[in-house]
Amino acid sequence: MDNKQAVTEITKHAQSYKNNLLDKNLLFVFQNGKSIEFIETEFTDRRYLHLTGVEITKNVGGASMFFQMAENGTLNETLIKINAPKIIDKKMSALDQTMSIQTTAREVGDFQNNGGNLYTEKLSGSAKACLGFILDDKKYIPNTNLQGDVRLFSKNPTFPIILTMRKEIEDEKYSEITFKSPNFSFSDGKYPQEMLDLMTVKAKNQLQIPFPDIKTLENFNVKRVMDEDPIDKEKHYYAVLEHEGEHKRYEILNGIENASITALCEDFAISVKLAREILDKAEEQEPDHSKSEKKQPDEPPKKQIDEPNKDPPDNDFEPEIE
Repeated sequence: MDNKQAVTEITKHAQSYKNNLLDKNLLFVFQNGKSIEFIETEFTDRRYLHLTGVEITKNVGGASMFFQMAENGTLNETLIKINAPKIIDKKMSALDQTMSIQTTAREVGDFQNNGGNLYTEKLSGSAKACLGFILDDKKYIPNTNLQGDVRLFSKNPTFPIILTMRKEIEDEKYSEITFKSPNFSFSDGKYPQEMLDLMTVKAKNQLQIPFPDIKTLENFNVKRVMDEDPIDKEKHYYAVLEHEGEHKRYEILNGIENASITALCEDFAISVKLAREILDKAEEQEPDHSKSEKKQPDEPPKKQIDEPNKDPPDNDFEPEIE
């Protein structure tokens, strides 16, 4: 492969990298014997250069600029150097698979160095191609792209991926499921709490992962009150919850119970069943209208005006006689 052909491939795959991986985290969840483990990966613009295998000239201002030029079509053959054309051929072929690794990866393994110059730590991929990752501040970042079966580059055994999730780097938790093994029952698994903490409640519900039995109806103080400014005086009520000193309000009537249930699950990491129980308890209660009653301002005390003393007439008064 010459420089011109390489630029064509690099430019093409830069679009896939942008659409599928750029500024994203991938969570690979896999089985290691009877236990379930995971690794978290991160993809930025600087990592794309490492996956192509080419070198850049001084006219390219670094790895981030290389990706920007590849993505916007301004990269040309004078800006790259190829030292091993056969290796570049393989890497360009591997990119067909690895630029959509969020859906194609099936195994995770530990890299086995067979005496070459390549260094990486973790591998994730398929029978056709894989990416290599090195640990960088708690997350794995890609540093190589390999054509061939992931099992050939790994120490035995490799570990089957049961779940892959994706999120934006700035997002706190994973909600998008990009691969789910059809051969694994998620409701039966025992998961590390660190992994569960990385997922939204919606994702855990979608996977039917059981909630830890740590919250019950007794953990919540529930009170049904009318809105301070009700839209419908007959129906517009809220459930006011107190849990561990925190107060939250959820609408329980007017046909929006489902939205409140979703919010309850997200806020307190509880099951849909428990959320329904909480709102049902509120509906059963006699509503408290005190919130809707507008208090009249207290009248200031009336000032008492002091009047001059007036002695009552003395009926026994008799005029003096001279």
